Amino acid sequence: MDEEVKTVLDYCETLIREYYRPCDLETCLITRIAELVHEWKKRKEIIEKQGREYTGAGLQLIFTDVLRAVDLAKHNSEKNNKPICLYLRNGLVRPYTQVGGLGKYFLSHLADVEKK
Repeated sequence: MDEEVKTVLDYCETLIREYYRPCDLETCLITRIAELVHEWKKRKEIIEKQGREYTGAGLQLIFTDVLRAVDLAKHNSEKNNKPICLYLRNGLVRPYTQVGGLGKYFLSHLADVEKK
């Protein structure tokens, strides 16, 4: 497993244990984190090839996106009186390029960094 993916998984350890694992979504989350790390590396490399310094948060921002997904799932679960797993799953089923997909916030940040 990629070192950066391990770093993000370490950040997310409690969220995985308390929310994703009981919903049987741990593997899906790990796959999504690996996709986001790959996207971050690719875009970071593009910025650096242009002779610019990458100044974005990167891995911490992926953790923030996972945390936001859990917070949103908890809120929607309480509001609609439905299982939290439903909302966590929705965030992983939707592509990270789509609103509601886990990683969209992270992707928006990368786009902002690329513009600078």
